[in-house]
Amino acid sequence: MVAPGRLNGGLTGVGLGFLLILGLVEGAIEVQNSGQANELLNAVGFQDQWAVLRNAEDDKPLYDGRWMMLLGESDGTYVLYDCDKLETFRRPMETTNLGRIELQPAREADFTCGGLAQQEAS
Repeated sequence: MVAPGRLNGGLTGVGLGFLLILGLVEGAIEVQNSGQANELLNAVGFQDQWAVLRNAEDDKPLYDGRWMMLLGESDGTYVLYDCDKLETFRRPMETTNLGRIELQPAREADFTCGGLAQQEAS
């Protein structure tokens, strides 16, 4: 038979884990919509870092010089999020230079992602 204290502790742990998952999902949706990470995502190590990408051959800006969220690196590629088009994509590291890099950039209060995605849909 399970002691009541252990059962309550187990249920509390499951409940807190569920709340943590909900908070992380909410934070991911906020990043997708606004381009800004919430405090919970920052606390668990998500870095809200943005860069302007440049062509490695001639150092000219790529993607019209728009800011891209740098999600990480994998297998010789940068993994990036285009907030304006609501797309995640990869770009080879050997052909890409990271231009200006900002951590947690300030945004206007009414800033939202998806402006170019809406224009292309019209």
